Amino acid sequence: MANPGVDVQFMPGEGPARSISVSFTIGTYEAVRQRVGKRGVSKFIEEATVRALNRALLSELVDSIEEATGPFDAEEVAKKTAILRGEAAREAGAA
Repeated sequence: MANPGVDVQFMPGEGPARSISVSFTIGTYEAVRQRVGKRGVSKFIEEATVRALNRALLSELVDSIEEATGPFDAEEVAKKTAILRGEAAREAGAA
């Protein structure tokens, strides 16, 4: 991914900050500002954007794997999801 005026390539969430102009509805802006304060808006937007990019990349990876190997088994996905959410550990402790 090229960064105009920058000789080094950076991954999302890395590199120096660059001031840009972005437009939001006033409702969205005010909700973010109330949550993080005026000085936290940029960091909040940066982190949310990086999360969205990571989700998109993960979705593309999943699609690529399913295209090559077929769909994932729904039961296995549910088991792995439970592990990631810590639900499997809670269930084992309750047993």
